[in-house]
Amino acid sequence: MGSDWVNACSELLVAATRLQEQLPPATRLALAPLLAHMNCYYSNLIEGHRTYPGEVEQAVQSGTARATATDQQRMLVHEAVAHIHAQSEIRARLRTDPAWEPVAAESLAWMHQVFYGHLPAEFRWTATKSGSQRIAIVPGAWRDQPVVVGEHIPPEVASLPEFLARFTEAYRGCTKPNPASIASIAASHHRFAWVHPFVDGNGRVARLLTDALVERSCLGADGLWCVGRGFARSLDRYRTLLAGADRGREHDTDGRGPRTQAGLDRWCAYVLEVMLDQVRFMHGLIRPADLRERIMTWAEREAAQGRLHPRAGRLIAEVVTTGSVNRTEAVDILRLTDRYGREQIRILIQQGLVAASEREPLRPAFPLKTVPWWFPGLFPGDVEQQLNQL
Repeated sequence: MGSDWVNACSELLVAATRLQEQLPPATRLALAPLLAHMNCYYSNLIEGHRTYPGEVEQAVQSGTARATATDQQRMLVHEAVAHIHAQSEIRARLRTDPAWEPVAAESLAWMHQVFYGHLPAEFRWTATKSGSQRIAIVPGAWRDQPVVVGEHIPPEVASLPEFLARFTEAYRGCTKPNPASIASIAASHHRFAWVHPFVDGNGRVARLLTDALVERSCLGADGLWCVGRGFARSLDRYRTLLAGADRGREHDTDGRGPRTQAGLDRWCAYVLEVMLDQVRFMHGLIRPADLRERIMTWAEREAAQGRLHPRAGRLIAEVVTTGSVNRTEAVDILRLTDRYGREQIRILIQQGLVAASEREPLRPAFPLKTVPWWFPGLFPGDVEQQLNQL
């Protein structure tokens, strides 16, 4: 581990801390559902599956995809919903069980079970490479047949328990905020994919695992960034470097085991690069002063079209950047009479622009329709266009 790696890791640790400190806890918590959609979108994109957050959000709320959708569209939407549920359950477990070890074999099986358990049975199947045979996917079950992944032949079925035990031993406790742990998190993504313990869903579980390790290591800034976005935006490098780390030793001094250490080092350097890029991107996107300005610009547009009170943007921006505003202060910010001010607050709550229980302070809310304005660049341009139509 050279000085360049140590310096870059130190920069990542500082940047992640600064990212988390930009927003109050209540705002970070409120952002979680929106960023779950982002993570889900990019994880699906890596699988070659394109889904739109608006359609996925509708399915999350209703429990099913649109009845008019094709079977393929329905499968993709349900797959996205299952991913969002899996993220939520994993994050809940990280918060409530400090002793939970994500790299343990039973944890990996549980993550697979959580994802596929939320997928309707009609979509829990895959096919052989030739497409001649359908194979059932059993949630949480290890594969019981040999597979080939590109040029890589994963371990035989009989040796999976041994490889999973070695995987757990190698990466247990790799969640301390230091350069060695960051290297282990990056390496674990490849090594899990190399073992390929499930008949399907290995890539998805690898990304869920990496997200869990990042969050447990205090790098995740309460979920304010995800490595999957960076992987999806550099997909050719992701696939090339991941496959490159599968190969045998390049020369006699290339590591001590049968696989290339140089290839694994290149993969780990790429993962660190992606992590830094995504933390920097989100840091710039949620810089409070800039975020406040974008919210108010959007609100002025909405007010000009008669959908919001002219001073609503000031209130929304204050709620987002401080995390909470009591109703008396909210009326003062709007500079309205008590009765009219409370009516405007009710409208903001109805539109999902702030959240509040009866008589409770206003809390941040982030409806998908605001993403292109409040968080430009979070999704690709075509997705932003779709969200603009919500």
